[in-house]
Amino acid sequence: MVNAAVCKTAMHRFDPGLRLNARMAELVYAHDLKSCLARDVGSIPTPGTHYMKKVLLIVCLVFIIWFFSSLTLLPEIQRKEHTSSQHFSYLARDFLKGQLYFSNVPMKGFDSVLVGDRYYWPLGPFPAVLLTPYVLISMPFNVLPTQVIPQIVLTIGIGILVFLLAKKVGYHIHDQLYFALAFCVGTGFLMIYLTPSSWYFAHVVTVFLLFLALYEYLHKKRYWLIGIVMGLVLATRITAGFGSIFFILEIVRNSSGSFKEKLKPLGQLLLPFVLIFALLCMYNFVRFGTFLDQGYTQSLTYIDAHKVARDHGLYGWIHVPGNLYHMFLKAPEPVFKELPSHIMSFPFIKLDYWGIGIFFTSGYLVTLFFLDYRKKILQHLLIATIVIAIPIIFYYSIGYSQLVYRYAFDFMPFVFLLFMIGYKEKHPELSTRMQIALLCACIFNSYLWITMTLLK
Repeated sequence: MVNAAVCKTAMHRFDPGLRLNARMAELVYAHDLKSCLARDVGSIPTPGTHYMKKVLLIVCLVFIIWFFSSLTLLPEIQRKEHTSSQHFSYLARDFLKGQLYFSNVPMKGFDSVLVGDRYYWPLGPFPAVLLTPYVLISMPFNVLPTQVIPQIVLTIGIGILVFLLAKKVGYHIHDQLYFALAFCVGTGFLMIYLTPSSWYFAHVVTVFLLFLALYEYLHKKRYWLIGIVMGLVLATRITAGFGSIFFILEIVRNSSGSFKEKLKPLGQLLLPFVLIFALLCMYNFVRFGTFLDQGYTQSLTYIDAHKVARDHGLYGWIHVPGNLYHMFLKAPEPVFKELPSHIMSFPFIKLDYWGIGIFFTSGYLVTLFFLDYRKKILQHLLIATIVIAIPIIFYYSIGYSQLVYRYAFDFMPFVFLLFMIGYKEKHPELSTRMQIALLCACIFNSYLWITMTLLK
């Protein structure tokens, strides 16, 4: 049924004082009525569309079950493949002993920094600090807990935060489920949460904290809390901490009040952030005698490609093309039955250790190119993404053993919120096509991960 209140406006388009030709008024009314009909009838789902949405929702629920089921695989994956890559657990135990270096060196010092006869961990210290209560409880039993349980809890927390963010943006519960699933399975985050090793645990902690800060911003806007959370992001992955620019821009450009009135929230945001940065500098100085070097210039790597790349500098223009290629354009590799023929065999496509581009794992993100960026919050999310991405694309490494260019997850929470808000500006809810696109991404990524696991 047509919305009578909306279409009634067509009857009042003309001032009665204007003696218009009656026939002209009839024609204009008919045109406005037709427009109302076209718009309202177009928004009413047909029986076929309604049935399709039910089928898609069932598929969505199946993938949510798959998501939770996959988390139960982490202890076995850790036991088989990542027994020693639990650096943050080792470091948490050593923190409790009052030392900043490894007393037991995991993985023969791989990616660690050797200073004298001591091995230090160059990654940010916060994940180890986060694990200290967990490790402390287990110390009387002489057992070092792995990072698996915290990784499972944080991953579930990420799904919940995306679900709640979608609600804050204005989506109904079905769409909230789609968005939560899309981030956890319909992006390269799938392999990150399914790899229980230290490098991936740092990404999980970072993504959780970023979504927590973004949710707090849309929820209560307690800037002191956002400042603390973003400081902890900085102490986990430095580049992700640059995302604080989003909140600064929101205060300066997208809030009411005079500049003097904006100084208070700015101070609340920046004070804890700066304090945590100062602590991080002291942590570096005690270990390496310098405030800003985390140790990446000296870390031990046994990957030849990384050694050669770092010989050209830790950062530099020479690294930009390779980073951009792997971030956006790198495709899966075909699997041929036998060469030189082009006959393909199962699994038909595969990953190499460098992963594939973002738009292959999350094709629906192409909609980012068609959003209306006049809204300031969208501009700020985009600026934050670019600010984080700049040092990443100049960095010598592109990551390793990954489904997607995983350094992108330093800015992916900002991109995903940008996608949710921007799409909402044009559509009241997820269209059937977009639901299909999100589920296709989940199917594609799951297929790649499962076949890669089977072929190991």
